[in-house]
Order: sequence, then C-alpha cells, then structure tokens
Amino acid sequence: MRKPQKNGSGFRAIAERRFKVSGLSSREVTIRIGIPEREQRDSRCPFQVVGLSNDAVRYAYGVDSLQALNLALVGARNAVQNDVRVLSAFHRKLKLTLNGQPWDLSLPIWVCVFDKEQLGRLEAFMEKLRATRRRARRRPRKRTARWLGTRRLTCGCSSGRWYVERRRARRATLQHGSH
Repeated sequence: MRKPQKNGSGFRAIAERRFKVSGLSSREVTIRIGIPEREQRDSRCPFQVVGLSNDAVRYAYGVDSLQALNLALVGARNAVQNDVRVLSAFHRKLKLTLNGQPWDLSLPIWVCVFDKEQLGRLEAFMEKLRATRRRARRRPRKRTARWLGTRRLTCGCSSGRWYVERRRARRATLQHGSH
C-alpha cells in the first residue's frame, strides 16, 4: 500500500482521480481527497479539485471521520459539476472524461434516506433494476445484418438456425442451416 503523499497544498491525499479535458484545450483535472482529521468534537476531510477554476483546498465536516470522508466525495462531485456547468456555458465543446466515459459516471452519487420505509423502497428498486439487467444479459439477442441489399434475420433453435432472407427482388426463401 502506498503512503499518502503531500501535495503543494499541504494535505496528504489518500485518493486521487484524473480526468481529461477536451474541447477547449488538452489538459487534466485532478480530484484529491485527504485524510479525515479530528477537529474539536467533529471531523473534517480536505478535498481539492485542481485544473478547472478554483484550486483551493476545501473541507467537508462530519460527526465522525467516515461521514467527513463521504461528504468530501460529495463536495468534490458538486465542485466539478458546478465548474463544468459554468465553463460549458462559455465553451460548448468542453468535455470532461475518464477513459472515454463522461466524468459523472465515475464518481458516486450519495442519497439521503430519512426512514426505514424509504430505504426499503430504494433497495427494492435497486434489486429490480439489477435483476432486469441480469435477465437482459442472459437472453439471446436477435441479430440483424445486411449484406449487399439482403437482410438476414436469425433465430436460435436447438437443431440449427433458421434464416429468413429478403432480397431486393422481394423474393423470400426459407432454408435450414447449421451453426
């Protein structure tokens, strides 16, 4: 395990993520999350977004170090979101990505839940979504391909595949082929 490194801002970063900026210039934006520290009765966690507009170190406060760390992630996400919204108003082609994906897919979204009933509904919704995605991955897909003006529809069956071809001359044939 790597030792947390101090950066130029004076806090030790325990987590870091780099995004690519495209559209207005090629550069990087870095999010740094620091080590939560005790401050009187509460805890605080430093975070920094470098490369957009405000590179200042900010702090998230919580009742303990875990809450402060979680709120630092929320604060970093909100800081990037606000800066991207403001900058993209002036630069329409501005994009912030991580490995080709939009930046917001790579940072967690935290949801406040106020009672057990609301938590139950949220968990049921998430489980239903996971089950739907699992079924969709297992289900074979019908594939459509085009070759020189011919559309070929395939349907899986145990003895082989049935092909229905429709030619430009609108002549349809049905033939049984093997895999």
